Amino acid sequence: MERAPLNIEDVIDGISFPAEKVDIIAYAADQDAGPEAMNLLRAMPAGGYNSMEEINAALGLIEEEPGQMNLWPSKKAR
Repeated sequence: MERAPLNIEDVIDGISFPAEKVDIIAYAADQDAGPEAMNLLRAMPAGGYNSMEEINAALGLIEEEPGQMNLWPSKKAR
């Protein structure tokens, strides 16, 4: 069994913006996103998103330099 990507950008690559939270979750499910990614997307605030940057901000992702993966902060670091 191949593991789904953990990077949210990989999970929703190709989604059209603007997108509502419900559309983002449905798109991720269609892409066979894993349970961890789905749980994070479900935890986002309701509403519309105009870019991947807005989704990252809603998820509290750490933005890294170009070419590096975005990482989720640990709950201890909050």
